[in-house]
Amino acid sequence: MNFTQSSHFVGLINLPNTASSYPYEGANLVVDTTTYESIYLSKIFGYKMAKDFIAAMLVVTPPTSGIWFDLANGKEFTDSNGNLNKWLGFKTIGFNPIANYVYDQIVRNNVTHMTGLGTQKPNIANNTAASPRAKLTTAWNQMVEFNWTLHEFIEANKASYPDYLGITDANRDLYNYITF
Repeated sequence: MNFTQSSHFVGLINLPNTASSYPYEGANLVVDTTTYESIYLSKIFGYKMAKDFIAAMLVVTPPTSGIWFDLANGKEFTDSNGNLNKWLGFKTIGFNPIANYVYDQIVRNNVTHMTGLGTQKPNIANNTAASPRAKLTTAWNQMVEFNWTLHEFIEANKASYPDYLGITDANRDLYNYITF
């Protein structure tokens, strides 16, 4: 089970035909989400905190309160500037940084396909190939905004998340905006 479901891929990060009713695309989305969600959580939190978070939340009966619940579902906090802010959590459709990260990875990996003849670009009749760069840039930068809010939330509650590694060389890319 994942935090990120096909319903999270809407609006800016829409991935068509990925509901479970689409056997090929839906199954691929589950595999990709499982892979990239784990990578994202390990990078953003550090391995130990990610492991503890997943163990606490992805169970038959997840907690309905506490630090892991707040991280998953969101909570108001006072940021480093003294302003009231809100971390929206990982379950809010349209505001899930994991979904943005998964979207980025899927789109990047599907620009070309490996075939018996080598790397190929899909050629679909009556369509013209377009670069995904603008959409990827926007989706990535939106994820960065979410990540900064997440970082502020954890820093404001640091005593509750002692295993949080903060911004490190290993995850700095998750906090860097990209330009088109």
